[in-house]
Amino acid sequence: MALLRYSPLNDPFTLAEEVFRGWPVRGGTIENEGWAPRVDIDEDKDAVRLAADLPGMDPKSVEISIEDDVLTLKGERKREKKAEGNGFHRSERYFGAFERRFSLPQTVDRDKIEANYRDGVLYLTLPKRDEVKPKKIQVAVS
Repeated sequence: MALLRYSPLNDPFTLAEEVFRGWPVRGGTIENEGWAPRVDIDEDKDAVRLAADLPGMDPKSVEISIEDDVLTLKGERKREKKAEGNGFHRSERYFGAFERRFSLPQTVDRDKIEANYRDGVLYLTLPKRDEVKPKKIQVAVS
């Protein structure tokens, strides 16, 4: 098997990052622009479920709040300390504070929201209120 030499020309996102590193971007620079965890959201008849990728984070450092039908996830991933004498050749992981906001549908029962953290993923279950769940009514035939 032949080894391939890495080239940023093969990856347009890395190329853009390398070319524009240190340039002002929306009030900051690429280095301090911040990050946001990737999130999957799905819904069924019983609940809305959210899964946020937070690898390497202590779940106690994540704040979940609801205000005015908006769910907010906040937290901060701290940069690991380097051992003396060791330097990075490349660092692609994001560090620092993040904040994500999601509009909640009126159907969510805000008092029954559950949060679990497993294998670097934060799972939120937002159950729907009973009165909005679909109901099946049997018709009696006489």
